[in-house]
Amino acid sequence: PAMVKWAVHKTGEAGRNITREDILQKLTVDQVMIKNIQPIRNTDSVNDILERFVNNEHIGYPVVDTNEKLRGVLTLSNLKDILTDSDCWKWLVAEDMLEGSYEKIPAKSKLMEAIKVMEVKGLNLLPVVSGDTNAPVGMLETYHLENAIQQELITFQQNIN
Repeated sequence: PAMVKWAVHKTGEAGRNITREDILQKLTVDQVMIKNIQPIRNTDSVNDILERFVNNEHIGYPVVDTNEKLRGVLTLSNLKDILTDSDCWKWLVAEDMLEGSYEKIPAKSKLMEAIKVMEVKGLNLLPVVSGDTNAPVGMLETYHLENAIQQELITFQQNIN
């Protein structure tokens, strides 16, 4: 009703009821992705890959070929089968541990689209690519993503108060 809308506006309550879905529609992937993740080369050895996981907090990394094109994603779960067999570390490379298919999302996509992909596919990690080159430009991790959404909600609430 028109009078309710007028009353809400007059009391200063208009626009204060922002939801998680509003944030997801507003933000794009490149606004909340983890930037500056150094990709793993598809020719990197297991030792190099393990060192990367030990020295950083990420749960996965994009894997690229010599042309910097995304080949897939390596996660800790990809490595668990070979951790007990250190003999194979000398000859296995990143390419050998990649799974056949992977999902990716362009950096300029709406965050809502990325979350739908992650939920439908059951992913905790999603590589973000440049729309025109298929080169990785970042990663979406579930934990980091949820923190970014919460921070955006808090920032919005602080701005209207």
